[in-house]
Amino acid sequence: YDFDNPLVDPERLVDLELGASLRSEDYRVSANIFVMDFRDEIVPSGGLDQFGVPRTGNAERTRHLGLELDGDIQLSYGLELAGNVTLSRNRFIDFDEFVFLPDFSTAQADRSGNVIAGFPERSGNVRVNYRRGNWFASIMTSFVGKQYIDNGEGKDATGADDDNLVLESYALVDGSVAYTMGSQRQLRLSLDVNNIFDDKVLTYGNVSVVGPQFFPAATRHLNMSLKYTFR
Repeated sequence: YDFDNPLVDPERLVDLELGASLRSEDYRVSANIFVMDFRDEIVPSGGLDQFGVPRTGNAERTRHLGLELDGDIQLSYGLELAGNVTLSRNRFIDFDEFVFLPDFSTAQADRSGNVIAGFPERSGNVRVNYRRGNWFASIMTSFVGKQYIDNGEGKDATGADDDNLVLESYALVDGSVAYTMGSQRQLRLSLDVNNIFDDKVLTYGNVSVVGPQFFPAATRHLNMSLKYTFR
């Protein structure tokens, strides 16, 4: 690896995963823990380019710890509850980056111990599925915890709190219904409704030279499809 090149892949010093699962006719549950210790992980910002402008680059040392849970259970005939959740801790161990000050000069900031931008520490979804004859219906809630859009943990270059550097947690609800036809169920008509409650949320953000910029989730929208399978 060429660690002076910000486009190289990171080197993993530690990559450990342990998992276990339980199964029966009515339920399934699994758990997984992971530890990933990186050198030179590519992160949202770090270093200066040839013009003295902060850029994406490599953090000297980072660590990701987490727990993943996944499972489903048959509540009754045709009715199923399923879901998964991820709890994680994503931190810089050793990292200095350059930031813009209000007077457009730059300064070096020690990010060691800070949360890595773009990594929520909680996320997951819960889904309820129902099947009866040729009908299928499902409703799902997805949850994403708070995220920081830069490596300052919600603080600007001067150390002051700045709400514009934080993406608040959000949950979105999607639903779908489908009907299959034909002697071998070759034809499937389905309708998906995404963001049922038409929530206005921001799902991603970053900091450019001109300041924070954000990307919202799509508002309520529908998708209808007709699928034929040759058997």
